Amino acid sequence: MSNRVAVIFLLIFVLPVGLYCMWKGEHFSTPMRWVVTVFMLWWAWNIVTDDIGQDFSIEGGCSAVYQSGGCTYYRDSNCNVISRVCE
Repeated sequence: MSNRVAVIFLLIFVLPVGLYCMWKGEHFSTPMRWVVTVFMLWWAWNIVTDDIGQDFSIEGGCSAVYQSGGCTYYRDSNCNVISRVCE
């Protein structure tokens, strides 16, 4: 396995180590390093913040009740909010 393949593997599965190895080695050009760094940080940020601020449904599926921001939302089977109650 080449060092470049190892760095790509680390970028996917162990992001901080992969970014360090990518910048430490000479396997990628500087513009490519910046593109990969920005993309990987954006990707990690989306994974971390995906569920923040949402209290998922009490029931499953679209036809569900869920709470968010102090309000209770009622949805129909097409995932449309049909009623909202805020306290």
